[in-house]
Amino acid sequence: MEITITNDDSLTTYAFLYDVNGKREILRNETRNRSYKLIYPNLKAGTYYLLISSLWDIHYGGYTIENKFIPQNIKGDKEPNDNINNAVDVSIPSVISGTLGYYGNEKQDRDDFFKFHIPQEMDLDIYLTEEPTLITYIFIYNENKQEIARNDIGVSDYQISLKLKPGTYYIQVNSIGNHLYGGYYIGLNRQVPSLFIETPKKAEEETANIIKITNPINNHTYAVIDKNLSWEEAKDFCENMGGHLATITSLRRTKIY
Repeated sequence: MEITITNDDSLTTYAFLYDVNGKREILRNETRNRSYKLIYPNLKAGTYYLLISSLWDIHYGGYTIENKFIPQNIKGDKEPNDNINNAVDVSIPSVISGTLGYYGNEKQDRDDFFKFHIPQEMDLDIYLTEEPTLITYIFIYNENKQEIARNDIGVSDYQISLKLKPGTYYIQVNSIGNHLYGGYYIGLNRQVPSLFIETPKKAEEETANIIKITNPINNHTYAVIDKNLSWEEAKDFCENMGGHLATITSLRRTKIY
């Protein structure tokens, strides 16, 4: 959702966007520019409220509002399916699509659940691809709702291969982080086209000496970057490359000989 407000020269305004209840403020713009924008990239479908307020009593005049709705590229899943009891039935083979991270009614959609049935023992390949603005974990549960597999690497495209006995199974797709949103495709014994878009390397990335290391325990990939940066610069550098700055959360003593 993109809203553009343009004031007369004699008027200065603030704009406030409210949730579907008309009470919870979810976005504001307090600039004193004659023309400004309110942009919310991940709103659920629904009715929202916009308040335009004059900054000072001495200001007066008119304004215009231009509203631009930017639809999601990928068709959303059937809601509500944010818990295992409301899982949406899917067939095998098939390709299903969904969206995560969209906000509305004081809640962000963080989980999608799907359910499928296996009539006889079979091999199942589950493929998932997601848009660059989204990072997901995927979990597989049996009919007793016990986890039997997961992929929590946090990469854009991945595959899970399983040998399953007859029964009912569930798939949970979980969005990582409140600020991430976007669409995804899941293929059940059917491959899906990649949605990953590799951003062009910046000149500073090309000059940095980057060594990639994969942890065999969790299959996470890390990069050692030989570049003189502050903490904030390093954080931005890693995020621009599509990753995250590694953080030390525990202390382990190591003897050096």
